[in-house]
Amino acid sequence: MDADADALVVGAIDMHCHHGPDPHRERSVDAAEAVREADSLGLGAVVLKSHAYPTGPIAILMQKTVERVRVFGGICCDFEVGGLNPAAVEVALRTGAKVVWMPTFSSVIDRRKLSLPGPGIPLLGDGDRLVPEVQEILRLVREHDAVVATGHIDLAEQFAVVDAARALGVRVLMTHALETLVGPDHTLAHVLELADRGAMIEFTYLTCIPGGFAATEAPDTFARAMAAVGPERAIMSTDFGQTRSPHPAEGMRLFIAEMLRCGLPPRAIDLMARRNPARLLGLA
Repeated sequence: MDADADALVVGAIDMHCHHGPDPHRERSVDAAEAVREADSLGLGAVVLKSHAYPTGPIAILMQKTVERVRVFGGICCDFEVGGLNPAAVEVALRTGAKVVWMPTFSSVIDRRKLSLPGPGIPLLGDGDRLVPEVQEILRLVREHDAVVATGHIDLAEQFAVVDAARALGVRVLMTHALETLVGPDHTLAHVLELADRGAMIEFTYLTCIPGGFAATEAPDTFARAMAAVGPERAIMSTDFGQTRSPHPAEGMRLFIAEMLRCGLPPRAIDLMARRNPARLLGLA
């Protein structure tokens, strides 16, 4: 199994890699370490993620330090960048961002679930329609051939974003399926409905790592969920960067090995860890 994981991690793409510096919490790696370790393991690409600031310029600089791995940035539409701020999103997309996450820790559900101060950022306005700023952000994502991800927004907001994105021809990703410590409580039935509406589904190792401090699902349950969604509609990423988790690059290898042990065939893992994220990022 480990030999298969060593082979499959070559060319794998982690679209959810946390790193320091981080104003909210200590991280296990800075951007340089994350990218260098990904390059040494042979990963195909990483997307650097911060809840607090755009990471595109960091990605551009990090790209100069490695030989093989592709490095991309992103932006979360949280309070730190002005919330649902099309101007900030446009600047991020022009400076190396490839993924635009809807609000994460600034979402309405996270402000309540995590007991964070103040109200969150709602995406739905009158008549439960998306506010104009979201529509403008989706148009910018389309213009720059990027990806919109749901972040930590509530389920009704996720369905609205997925429907609007697909109507515009924007690639859309549901962020960390079955994770309930942040974002909305939801079930596999909700995940399947989002996939049926056109979303690619992200499964992150943080949600199921055995003994992990944030794990909410058993690995075999996670593997069965991936099979139910279908590997052609899913991606694997880590969501790592926490001090108590493996480093992200090694975490990707461990995730692949864990899913092999749970019975997922190598072809399915190849789709979820390599081919599908490559298509999302425009690399294939």
